[in-house]
Amino acid sequence: MIMTLRDSKARLSELVSKAANGEEILISVRGVPRARLVAIAPVTEQESSKKWLARLRKHQQLYKGKVPPTDSTAIIGQLREE
Repeated sequence: MIMTLRDSKARLSELVSKAANGEEILISVRGVPRARLVAIAPVTEQESSKKWLARLRKHQQLYKGKVPPTDSTAIIGQLREE
């Protein structure tokens, strides 16, 4: 399916549902295809757990022997550094 940018903005929810069900949507600007809306591969629970554990280990190493920050300003500062 090919949609203009204007039409796709007005019908985004519908287009996301169609893409999630396997349909490929091309979005055109002035008649030229510029983007493609497709479904993403489902994330399995195991993949999600592995990513979470990897992030946890990274943070454990970061704070090894240190006290993690407790105020929001320090936490946000550290997140921005990452």
